[in-house]
Amino acid sequence: MVLDKKAVAEIMAALLMITITISCFVVFYLYSVGLFGQLQGAQVQQSYSDTITLEFYDWTNPATLKIEVRNVGSTNIVIRAIYIAANNITAITWGTPPNTCTGGNLPVQATCLIQLPAPGGLTAGTSYSVVLATSRGALVRLTATVGQIG
Repeated sequence: MVLDKKAVAEIMAALLMITITISCFVVFYLYSVGLFGQLQGAQVQQSYSDTITLEFYDWTNPATLKIEVRNVGSTNIVIRAIYIAANNITAITWGTPPNTCTGGNLPVQATCLIQLPAPGGLTAGTSYSVVLATSRGALVRLTATVGQIG
């Protein structure tokens, strides 16, 4: 009888070791799948070449938004469309010297002062999304508040 109990203990120890090994493998597998998924770009990402930053904005006049943007990407950018609160803005004034970007062309590291007529119905003190669409399809989202300078 004593020998039988010893054999059961060895079997339980072996099963416990196998269970621990499989658990470690599963944890490592799930970790590596998540990490490799991120490294392979599981989500669509905006290319670094189309990167625009907001230098400042002036929306003290609720009818006109002035923004100065800078191309901090690695290639020239062409701004094809600008939207304020999902409204397409068509009457765009493209910069004054030295901040010129004729027709929305924005060279690398250049700035551009853009004057936009604001759509009606916007509330003072409320922040709205300003979206710049580039010729390569990148959408650059900026935020500005009516009645403020930022």
